[in-house]
Order: sequence, then C-alpha cells, then structure tokens
Amino acid sequence: MQKQQDRFYFLEAMQYIRKETGQQSVDDVSGQVFVGKRQLQRTFQDNIGISPKTYGRIVRFKSAYDFVQNNPKVSWTEISHHFGYADQSHFIRDFKTFTGKKPSSFKSGFMPQTYTPLALTA
Repeated sequence: MQKQQDRFYFLEAMQYIRKETGQQSVDDVSGQVFVGKRQLQRTFQDNIGISPKTYGRIVRFKSAYDFVQNNPKVSWTEISHHFGYADQSHFIRDFKTFTGKKPSSFKSGFMPQTYTPLALTA
C-alpha cells in the first residue's frame, strides 16, 4: 500500500512541477502534495535518480529552450526573467549544463529543431 501512495504523490509532484514550469521551491512542491521535503526527495531519487530540485531545473530549462526555438530574436535577459531565473548567469549555467554549449553559440548557429535535448512531455 505504501508504494502505491508514494507513486501517487510522486506523479502529482511531477505534474505540479511541469505545470509551474519548474519555478517553485521543493518546499512548495512538498506542501502541494502533502509529504515532507525529505520524503519527496527520497521518492524522486528512488524513482528517477534525481532530486525534485534537479527535475524542476530540467523542466524550467526545457520550457525556456522551447521558447527560444519559437522566439529566436528574444534576448537572453528577457528569457532569464520570463522563466524565473535569478539572473542571466543562472540561466547560462543551466544552458551549459543541459546542452554542453554556451547560449551565444546556440543563437549564432540557430536553426529551429523538432528534436529537443530533454524529452519531457506534459
């Protein structure tokens, strides 16, 4: 019974993170699904091998990446603020982490893609 309850709040937490495009804290997520922060972290680690914070970073970055795909002329600063990054350097850090490239090299060789590096579906 416990595993099924874990699965329910885990899926609910993932859905909430995607709905909020990764812009909420782990405390907010754990409050939303009515479990302790540490229990939520363990469940994420057990099910997908990453923390809820890392999952939120991936979701937020994928949202920003998709936005750039559709709006290639928008500035990095605008994108950073639109997706809740504290500043442009935090966005650049995530960009390098998840793509292996600098944002400037991405935009200079921009071609709209149907493939995204992080396959997350809502």
